Amino acid sequence: MPLLRAFRGPLVSSAQKKAARREERSFANFSEALMPDAKAPNPMTSGIPGGPQLPVAPTAATRGSGQHGQDAASGDHAETVAVKVLRILLAEGSEMVRQGLASLLNAAEDMRVVCEAGDVPTALAQAARFTPEVAVLDARLPGGGGLEVARQLRRAHPRISLVALTGTLDHANVGAMYRLGALPKDAPFEELAAAIRLAGDNRIYLSPAIAEFVVKQYVCENGSAPTAKSNGLTERERQVLRLIAAGRHTRDIAAALAVSPKTVEYHRQQLMKRLGLHGVAELTKYALREGIATMD
Repeated sequence: MPLLRAFRGPLVSSAQKKAARREERSFANFSEALMPDAKAPNPMTSGIPGGPQLPVAPTAATRGSGQHGQDAASGDHAETVAVKVLRILLAEGSEMVRQGLASLLNAAEDMRVVCEAGDVPTALAQAARFTPEVAVLDARLPGGGGLEVARQLRRAHPRISLVALTGTLDHANVGAMYRLGALPKDAPFEELAAAIRLAGDNRIYLSPAIAEFVVKQYVCENGSAPTAKSNGLTERERQVLRLIAAGRHTRDIAAALAVSPKTVEYHRQQLMKRLGLHGVAELTKYALREGIATMD
């Protein structure tokens, strides 16, 4: 055998070459079966950042999410409206009356008696300790009277609103009672509750009984009612003012004039604005002074 043939190795026939290529293709197919393409999802690598993610079963932490979870979370609960509760100091000389009033006031949804007193010193001490929003005062409270408590409370605690209860009206105290927003002790409880709610809103309640007393006192002191003047008021405004001075409530005035309570309230506001007055008490005094209201 020549030396070159020996160095290059044995010659390979074309049939052997074809057989070798077939074996290479078979091996490549076998390798692909064992090692899938990298782009195909691999269950072993799901969840790895950057790789394909498989669906995850919902857990307790995720079941409430989504629209269904939001609906379940919000529910169809009715809105709860917070009721403002007025904190009340009840200063009444009679223990029996005080206990009865406290029971009635505490039964109301928007009122709580937070402290009680049977005399002036106790009332002042309780007001300093509990800082109520409204003080209900007996006009004849032992130890100085309700008016004395009112004066001291207004100096020391100007934010406390006041309501006075009086058993009798006389010339000595009616003016102060009128400014406090007083009402007689024989008034119905609903009237006391209305006075307390107005006081809690920094307004003064005008008791019809006390308004009538003030009108009578004015007429007695002046001998007769003054002559009426026009004062630039419309006839409707004069009608409203006359009924206000008579101690009529808004709904009563509305019924008497066949208008809505809102219309009455509008006229009331316009009267105060035009005349430069503040509150029902000043409107009443003006009506009497100008002869718009009389005792007839």
